[in-house]
Amino acid sequence: MDRERAGTAQLPRNSNTELLRKLSAIVNGHGKTATFACGGSVDPTDASKDGRTPGVTIRWDARDDRDPHKTSFPCSQGTTQGFEALVQRCEPATFGLENRDVLDEGYRKAGKLDNTAFSTNFHPHDYGIVDAVQQILMPYTMGGAQGNSTQPHGVRAELYKLN
Repeated sequence: MDRERAGTAQLPRNSNTELLRKLSAIVNGHGKTATFACGGSVDPTDASKDGRTPGVTIRWDARDDRDPHKTSFPCSQGTTQGFEALVQRCEPATFGLENRDVLDEGYRKAGKLDNTAFSTNFHPHDYGIVDAVQQILMPYTMGGAQGNSTQPHGVRAELYKLN
């Protein structure tokens, strides 16, 4: 009986080991040609694909839960009050160092707002960013390994923090 259970318990482990071996072979096969990062910039004054009004608007909550605030980018010449109010509303942002969250403004001074405290009309899909990231970082998912996949794969953009 114990032998029977041991053999049964061994099955998933062997299956996992085999799956990991196959995954390792696939990853190692693309290691020399794989892209792991990409970058770029967006001009917020350009109209997006869907023809919306150009520019980016950010709305945020006041600390005392009074009326919400709003600013738009690019800021008009000499009109930075909204931007300055946004910077004042931000909390100090930590950074990761050796599995800890560290606040050291001498090294990195940055502010943040959690996604529950602000909203924006900017979405990376509108500017083709998500498609570009998928094409660069995940080229084999566009049509499957043989170029014939009809299943959706890829990148999903989520509002995380304003930083």
